[in-house]
Amino acid sequence: MRITVLIENTAPEHSGLQAEHGLSFLIRTGGHLLLLDAGETGAFWDNAVALGEDLGTVELAAISHGHHDHANGFVRFFQGNASAPVYLRASAWGNFVAPRGGELRYIGMAAALRKYAGRFRTAEGICSLLSGVWLTPPPEEGRGADASLWERDGAGALGPDRFAHEQAMVLDEGKGLVILSPCSHCGIDRIAAAVCAAFPGRPLLGVLGGFHMRAGAVGGLNRPEEEVRRVARQLARLGAGRIWTGHCTGNAARAILQEELGERLQPPLTTGLSIEL
Repeated sequence: MRITVLIENTAPEHSGLQAEHGLSFLIRTGGHLLLLDAGETGAFWDNAVALGEDLGTVELAAISHGHHDHANGFVRFFQGNASAPVYLRASAWGNFVAPRGGELRYIGMAAALRKYAGRFRTAEGICSLLSGVWLTPPPEEGRGADASLWERDGAGALGPDRFAHEQAMVLDEGKGLVILSPCSHCGIDRIAAAVCAAFPGRPLLGVLGGFHMRAGAVGGLNRPEEEVRRVARQLARLGAGRIWTGHCTGNAARAILQEELGERLQPPLTTGLSIEL
């Protein structure tokens, strides 16, 4: 299989590719072309064109969770792709908010996406999309409240976002499991453990995604250092062969992961990166 990063926070200098705070994966597996997330704007589409990829031929797509920096680019996707269904969790349409500039601001999916309601499909449980392709729900025991991410219920009451709207994509072409988890709010260690339990006996070939460990734009940690080390050790115990991370992981967390994971940790995710597994 081949996985190409269509958008990420960074892009190689002089590549001509655009970067933005977001993430989008293009996946070729089993003769199929799939999309997981689309970033914040239409930049992912422009990057695909620059990379020689025709997103009009994508067969299936999915949204990992209902935040703007992963979902709003689907407005551009629907404009250029006439048929591919897009799978999400039912709660991805929630009223998600986060503190920005001293007030709580909406960070959920763009209202413009609702006019494409007929293109969306609801994923439930372990959802089989194609042979060797699944969407998996968040682990039953999620990481819990995050002080920076909140959700309003139907009555407007504010509570912590428990990330019932999050899902991972799992691929298996016969050599082992590959997990794509673009933000991993529930904890990449718990997500990977739940996937391994759901597919017993299959080796964990690779893990790709953001690990939600960065605090603010400066890239500090949003959790204790020992927790980052524990997450890394759990991924190693699960046998993760190769690990690619970026987007919301942050440089401070990456340095700790490198200490713990050694050669398992691959070069950072960046726009235009192509990975073969």
